[in-house]
Amino acid sequence: MLHYINPAWNDGKEYKPYRNVVVFGTYNRAHLMQQSLYAYQESLSLDDAVVVLDDGSTDNTLEVCELYSSKLDIFYFKLEDKQPGEWRDSAAFLNMGISFAIHALGAQSILPTHPEIVPGTLTFEAIENAPKEIDFLMFRGYYLPIELQLRYEAFMDLAKAKQLTFDWSIKQFKALCPDWYQYGDPNHDFHPSNLENDPNPFQSWIFCCGSSETWKDFKGMPESSNWGTVDIAFMKQRNDFGFTIATINEVDAWVTHQNHDDPTKNVLTPRIMEVWQKDMIENHDHYTTIESKPDYLNPERWKP
Repeated sequence: MLHYINPAWNDGKEYKPYRNVVVFGTYNRAHLMQQSLYAYQESLSLDDAVVVLDDGSTDNTLEVCELYSSKLDIFYFKLEDKQPGEWRDSAAFLNMGISFAIHALGAQSILPTHPEIVPGTLTFEAIENAPKEIDFLMFRGYYLPIELQLRYEAFMDLAKAKQLTFDWSIKQFKALCPDWYQYGDPNHDFHPSNLENDPNPFQSWIFCCGSSETWKDFKGMPESSNWGTVDIAFMKQRNDFGFTIATINEVDAWVTHQNHDDPTKNVLTPRIMEVWQKDMIENHDHYTTIESKPDYLNPERWKP
């Protein structure tokens, strides 16, 4: 079912409690959401939901949500309080979605992510089996270079048409791409061979699971007016304040990070590293002191 939610969502309406709630904000990513929502449709249960915060998209984002709402509970926010073409930092709307998942949906676990992230076939099984003492469960993400992205879209189209025995797993896709490791920069941290051989916990939040209680203790993602600052600020706060993290090792629990740098289909992401690094330095306390943060997850914040 597709639920249309007013951005000032704290209206007291009651919903059934959900187990896993995936939260993502999107801006003109409909062509990538077609793959991710398809996978959620196949991997989430009736006790799970997806919260989509549409940050003023001008493409067919709503239609894609409608397409998959027959099997998914999708809570759709249309955010329009910005200038056309402007990019907001992810945390600016993810906190709204996380708060909604906690206070309105009674979620047990909340997973903020990106619209282009496709969960693995074992992702949610791994969440169910994770030790309860872990605060944040992290999932490595295979990033697709443009050549592999095109092949991935064709692969998913076959899966959706049921021309394959249904299996959208990494193992299946890699089996169809014997040249898998030949694409992309072999020296890049996110190159498949480097991801697979890295023994360290994965720090990126591209797919990150925490309980409602963990998110309350964390008090939400650090907000910024600069796109991309949350990437480093969220990591620093997790580590500085003793939150435990674990990285799932099973390859088919890892997620696929689709390539979104296609100007023929969407506006390119405006990541300017120098800007958000400067922001982190100049506003150090804002990003590194949890006690001084506003209560980002307070539902009263979104009252009309």
